[in-house]
Amino acid sequence: MAAVGAVVIGVTLYRNDRIYDLANEVSSELKKVTWPTAKEIRSATTVVIVMTVISAVILGVFDLVWSNLTELVYG
Repeated sequence: MAAVGAVVIGVTLYRNDRIYDLANEVSSELKKVTWPTAKEIRSATTVVIVMTVISAVILGVFDLVWSNLTELVYG
């Protein structure tokens, strides 16, 4: 049943000129994209992970300090 639905939707979209033109434009634009290399992806991923860990540590320290100050004030 799902395959029949997919075929019906595919044929409908294929026959729709606006959708067909849009798909062709998207396809041609994607061919112009300069995709990053595996090395660039690894480098960017490493930066994201390191910055996430640093942010987590900083937020953890702030949380610890504020919880101790709150405990002193309301203790």
